[in-house]
Amino acid sequence: MLFLEDRTAMTETPPTAPFETVESGATAASDGLPPRTGRVDPHRAERIARAAIEVVATHGVEGLTHRRVAAAAGVPLGSTTYHYATLDDLLAAGLEAAAAESWEALRVWAETIPDRDLVDASVELIVGSDEFQRERSRVRYEMYLAALRRPRLRPISTQWSRQLESIYRQYIDEVSADALAAAVDGLWIEALVRDVPPEAEAVERVLRRIVSPAQPADRHTGG
Repeated sequence: MLFLEDRTAMTETPPTAPFETVESGATAASDGLPPRTGRVDPHRAERIARAAIEVVATHGVEGLTHRRVAAAAGVPLGSTTYHYATLDDLLAAGLEAAAAESWEALRVWAETIPDRDLVDASVELIVGSDEFQRERSRVRYEMYLAALRRPRLRPISTQWSRQLESIYRQYIDEVSADALAAAVDGLWIEALVRDVPPEAEAVERVLRRIVSPAQPADRHTGG
């Protein structure tokens, strides 16, 4: 009997990482990834990274845990710690996934610029975002702040701003492009935290001043 028990132990299925088994009856999640078929889920690491975005969107960076991400991704807790051993690893993966989504949205927006006024397009970028884009922006800025205490996240967190600068530099001089990108970044943060979004006309006045020749400062003298 002991011999048979030993043979049973020897024939147990070994751990399946990194290609982990998919639970019986699992269906493809509505996250844009390929459907999960067969007995392996080669996209699990990416699925976990995207789930980290959802957790940060709901609970903030301080609420990011392996357990919450596992629940959001629909995977065992051990899968999250296998792919991302520490919370910093998990946060970095989420930030990279959020940055990739933001860059894709920015690329699509940039393709419309040649046929439009640069300022008008920039105003739309700030006040014309839908709720999904606003949520992803909130996540990106939360992770941006997290990078203050995590040096490894800083290069990822600044990618969006650098990409926006590079887009603007195709149309205006470098100094004006960098100033415009900084203004858009700042106004976007303000739009995210305000109960009422800023008016497009007010945003346009600020941005148009940056790309237009500087005007003399108002001076009031007595006498």
